[in-house]
Formats: sequence, C-alpha cells, structure tokens
Amino acid sequence: MLSRNPYRGKYVVFEGIDGSGKDTQISLLEPELLRKNIPYVRSSEPTTFLPTGLLIKALLRGKYNFDPRSTVLLFLVDSHEHLRLRVIPNLRRGRWVLSSRSFLSTLAYHTVLGIEREFIENILDRLDFILPDAVILLDVPAEEALSRKGKELVKQVYEDAEFLENVRRAYLDLAKEFDNVHVIDGRKDPFEIAKEVKEIILG
Repeated sequence: MLSRNPYRGKYVVFEGIDGSGKDTQISLLEPELLRKNIPYVRSSEPTTFLPTGLLIKALLRGKYNFDPRSTVLLFLVDSHEHLRLRVIPNLRRGRWVLSSRSFLSTLAYHTVLGIEREFIENILDRLDFILPDAVILLDVPAEEALSRKGKELVKQVYEDAEFLENVRRAYLDLAKEFDNVHVIDGRKDPFEIAKEVKEIILG
C-alpha cells in the first residue's frame, strides 16, 4: 500500500500522454508559486541527471530492444532514484516538487504493453514509493497529442495513435482509483487550464 507524503513540502505531479501539455502547465504554475514565495524545484521522469534516465531516452528512440519486463524495471529504478535523490530531499526541506510524470506513467504505459499490474505494484510497495499530494492529469486524445508533437525531429517508439489512446484510457481508469488525481481537459486554452490548476493546487 503506497503511503501519503509525510514531509513538509508538497509533491505535485503532471501526467498525461506525450503532447498533453505537462511542461507548459508547470511553466505556467511557476510564477504563481514565486508570487506566493513558495520554494520549489522542477523535475521530470525519466530523469536527466541519472544514467538510468539517459538509457531510457535512448531506448525510447529505438536504440535498444529490451525485454518488456526489463524495460519496466528500468523505468521503476529511475523513478525510485528520482524519488530518493531529488523528490524526498526537497520535500524534507519544505520545498514543493513539480514533476512531469511519476510512477503513474509506468502503470499506465506498461500495463498497456502487457505487463501485469501486480508485478509493478509489488515493486512499488517494496521500494516505498509515496503518493503525490496532487496529480494533474491532462487528458488529450491521442491524435491531437501526436499532431502537437508532429514537428519534433526525434520520434519515440511509443508514438502510435492506437497505443497512446489505450494509454489515455488507462490513465482515466487510474484517475478513478486515486482520489488525488484531478482530470482536466487538455484541449482547452493553456491559460484556462492554468487557472484550473491554480485552483486545485493553491485553492
């Protein structure tokens, strides 16, 4: 059973399929935290400061072809080390952590890829993952999300409309299970979404 955040800082995660607007919304939330003098750090998964994150990025570009269970283990290791080295130390200091993605991404993507949910959850429990204080799930249809990413030079192995639509549904199913997940229509104007995020996060 995943535990709640026991630390002084607030752990806020932005989730959704690629192209849903996670980074945009984090950028729009940052000025609000600065105005309120709330100390925070910005982060993401896969990580950019650990070799596991760099290996994942190479894997997503099709450089390696790992077994699906090896792949999910790699994602979970990266997520756990991110939590241990970046998230928890900042939460302990009373800082907020704004993260693009968390272990929820691993659940959504890899169960669609055929990994048993029990396999993933057993590892989450054993590694003492904590629940974010709030998760903003930006819900965008796969075709629209892919059109937003259409100009990117580097394509990733998971960029398939049917696959991403299944991941989107998996995210929506997870939102029904976790009371800290707030679903927002990611097709709306980014500033309108930002207002909703502000109300959820800051009240």
